[in-house]
Amino acid sequence: ARVLILLPNIPQAITGLYGALMAGAVAVLVNPISDRKDLARQLADSGAETVLTLSSFYPDVVRPLQQEGQIRNVILTNVKTYLPWLQRTLFRFTRERKEGHRLPPYEAEKVLWWERLMRRAPGDLQPVPIIADDLAALLYTGG
Repeated sequence: ARVLILLPNIPQAITGLYGALMAGAVAVLVNPISDRKDLARQLADSGAETVLTLSSFYPDVVRPLQQEGQIRNVILTNVKTYLPWLQRTLFRFTRERKEGHRLPPYEAEKVLWWERLMRRAPGDLQPVPIIADDLAALLYTGG
């Protein structure tokens, strides 16, 4: 399995990277400002069918590719997730809607949410055995 990680420099990017590796998946790291055309090419090239990304990237970049069948699973997160209480509250009231971090309920049902997955995850997962020749990551650059 391959997991494409389309995230800026936030804690979920590192957790997602290590989570993919511990599950035996290949982490596919891409530039978080990739446009839909670049992302489509990177998905096809890497063979990734799961995407971990921000909710604000979903409507314009990820959803169209999901509708075309290039993406099977979408895991969404939000930049406010690990902010301290006050910053999280301010973000919710000043930036969340304006920057497109909220999805309408009919859209929210089509994706998996990071926070829910983390709450349901068992704490005693065992890493998948790997060998030295196993591919760990693919890194795409922009520009």
